[in-house]
Amino acid sequence: MLYFNPETLHQLLMALWEIKLRGPVNKSGGICMNVSILLEVEPAPPPEEENTDHTIRRLLTQLFKEWPDGTGNSFNPVPGYTIFGKRQDHKAHRCFNLFGRWSLMWVKWHPYGRARWRLLDWLIQQVEAELMFAQFTELKAGGSLS
Repeated sequence: MLYFNPETLHQLLMALWEIKLRGPVNKSGGICMNVSILLEVEPAPPPEEENTDHTIRRLLTQLFKEWPDGTGNSFNPVPGYTIFGKRQDHKAHRCFNLFGRWSLMWVKWHPYGRARWRLLDWLIQQVEAELMFAQFTELKAGGSLS
């Protein structure tokens, strides 16, 4: 994994926990959009800008690709499903549009919504581990924990 500073990781972790505990701010948006709203950052800033917005987007993009239960696609990491619940990764984009249009992205009664919640849980685990590593690295280098 790339190195991300502890402050950025902490901001992302707090936003992810906020979504988990209170639900998404925007029920028709995915994780990126909801994190962007909570942190008041742009969801996808220009790649030449190296700022917190871009760093968080880069980290999420990388993690989306690595999610073991996902599609491997950073734009649509949550697998698509048929109406009967059969997984079809090639329909991920179609599900994103359909479920988003009806504010059903996060429903727990359909496999598509449940998969999004699993991704959120997995992201929290990964960011917590990365934050611990970043803090350890900072301490080892003679810094102090923020």
